[in-house]
Amino acid sequence: MNITAGDGPTMIDQAALDEVFPINPLKQVAFEVRYPFNLQVQRDLCDIQKLIKGDYPKFAIDEVEFLEGSPAKVHTFRSDDDNRSVRISEDRFAMVYTKYENFELFKAEALKRTAEFCSLFGIVRFERVGLRFVNHIEVPKEGNTYQVTKVANPYFDIKRATVSGPMRFSLELTMRMPTCLLTVRTAFAGKPPDQPHAIYLLDLDAYAQNNTSLDDLSKLSDELHGQAQREFLSHITEEYKMVMRGR
Repeated sequence: MNITAGDGPTMIDQAALDEVFPINPLKQVAFEVRYPFNLQVQRDLCDIQKLIKGDYPKFAIDEVEFLEGSPAKVHTFRSDDDNRSVRISEDRFAMVYTKYENFELFKAEALKRTAEFCSLFGIVRFERVGLRFVNHIEVPKEGNTYQVTKVANPYFDIKRATVSGPMRFSLELTMRMPTCLLTVRTAFAGKPPDQPHAIYLLDLDAYAQNNTSLDDLSKLSDELHGQAQREFLSHITEEYKMVMRGR
């Protein structure tokens, strides 16, 4: 589903954007660039390994299927603590964090590693640039009912998901924002057997599909971050913001 969102959320001021929450629900943050299919990447992968192995010594090869449905072989270099990784295939390069302090530190590392990679392989322009934030928000329970609306403002009438049986839903929509596209995925299925809490998934994927140059990545990443941040802050409730503040 594609939705035009006009100028996007307008009630989020600069003070709200500047706030840093000591407790956040982020499980993964990823910065990714895509470029025309390049066989040189697999042939000369040892060159990038030499360059980054001091910070990313662990290595693995994974067979994955991307969201757009295409299977691929991904070469992953991980830090010793497994909190950071560089993922490379013939048509994309990604920096992924599973422990996130702030955007400035993440952006600096992502752009540095992207520039090193592009310099080795002569890549100067990108077909797609994306920034993705995957949040797992704990949902409180009162009696037999999970109070999803205490933590988030769902994109649909949530009462329709609770007519009969346990609450269960998933949704994906793409919105046209002022400077990018934003795909949002939400899901809730009660409490999985292996989890101590019920989780509301909020997956924000901001991306630009145009002919972006390497020199434009810094400015574009700020724009993508701003759009994802505004959507996140407008989607969660004031009550949940208090939780993230540790109050």
